[in-house]
Amino acid sequence: MTTTQGVLTGRIGQMLEQRFAQDAELAALRVFYDHGPRSKSEGVAQPTTYMGRRYGADATLSGLDIAVVLG
Repeated sequence: MTTTQGVLTGRIGQMLEQRFAQDAELAALRVFYDHGPRSKSEGVAQPTTYMGRRYGADATLSGLDIAVVLG
């Protein structure tokens, strides 16, 4: 992946966070995204989907750039 794509992913994640914070109907949604300054948002993470009873490389389905979750 190029650096530009990572920068764009971070910007999209930040824009989603701002949008959700401005709208009471969307306030329950949380966004997690890769490629951003961790010091500016709790949502900056490496979202990963997995299956099984424990987290590990053998149970990883995929790494996500952006995940929107309820809660």
